[in-house]
Amino acid sequence: MIFEQLPGIVNSSATATITNTRTDKQIATGDTIDAGTPLRADYRLDYTSGSKSWTGINAKINLPNSFATNYAKVTYANGKTALLDTSQLSDQALTAAIDDLNTTNNVATVSVYGSATNSSTSSAVSVPAATSHFNGSNALTMASTPAYTINPRNSWQLGLYFGVVGTGTTTTSMTTTADGVDLTSGENYVTLTAGYAASTGTVYSTPVTATVTAGALGFQSVSDTINFNETLTGNTETIAPVSQPDVLVSDTRGGKNSWTVKAALTAMSTSFPGILIYQPGDGSSVSLNNQAATIDTGKAASSATDVSDDWSQTWTGAASKGLFLKVPGSSTSGNYNGQINWELDDTPS
Repeated sequence: MIFEQLPGIVNSSATATITNTRTDKQIATGDTIDAGTPLRADYRLDYTSGSKSWTGINAKINLPNSFATNYAKVTYANGKTALLDTSQLSDQALTAAIDDLNTTNNVATVSVYGSATNSSTSSAVSVPAATSHFNGSNALTMASTPAYTINPRNSWQLGLYFGVVGTGTTTTSMTTTADGVDLTSGENYVTLTAGYAASTGTVYSTPVTATVTAGALGFQSVSDTINFNETLTGNTETIAPVSQPDVLVSDTRGGKNSWTVKAALTAMSTSFPGILIYQPGDGSSVSLNNQAATIDTGKAASSATDVSDDWSQTWTGAASKGLFLKVPGSSTSGNYNGQINWELDDTPS
């Protein structure tokens, strides 16, 4: 005689469910699904009460027939999650050691992700219930998945083509506002229609319209170096570079998206007391020392945008625009080197 559970020591239970992850709907006994349907098999263990922890739990999970496994994981009530080794899966059986369950960590859920399979193109497959066992040192329990049916595999394949709806067992359409083979820069409106050959004729899906943005965003050019060369006066001063850098942005995407240019000064000699600043020309300024600061924003244009086109070549005051170096009166003569990191971000409107 074997007791599955000893009342008062450990009270536990287990349930097994199969979920169609495309629709997030649980499959019930007698349901019919299509071949290829993405599935998740969940095996939930509950510790409901007891004077001791449920220990030494070994899960022997018998997955349903025609269930192709992708990966599996176990999740606990205390937040712990661990992937399970599915390489040892044999005859649809998967084994796993489960952590002890008790009043503070009372639930463990083994989730196996996969899909429904049926190699036949003409016959459905009946999938019987599959029973799994969860054996611990002081409690045993089991759970069964529902029985369901898998439809025959469809004989069609899906492809994408430019132009009108085609014929045959694979039929899709993909057209653009330009009515041509190539996408144009900016927004293109694409209509997709899929179809397959059925006994009653070709069956087409409802057309779906998507927006495809073509083009590219990037720096067309950025100066390799920027030099500051000035005779120190012993006073705090702001120095203009020998020449402002060239910063050109190319954006051929069209559409509504914007871009943002940022810059930051890094790897500067630690002995250098100065600050590299950017002035937008409105009387304000922002430091670039070890932080990315916004330099400019813009949108797609027919030609490259010269971000630094109107930057001042000399320092004339707070209204000067561009990169400048602020040095305190305590600065000493010498050669100081740093690196400016330029960043170009896509900033959706």
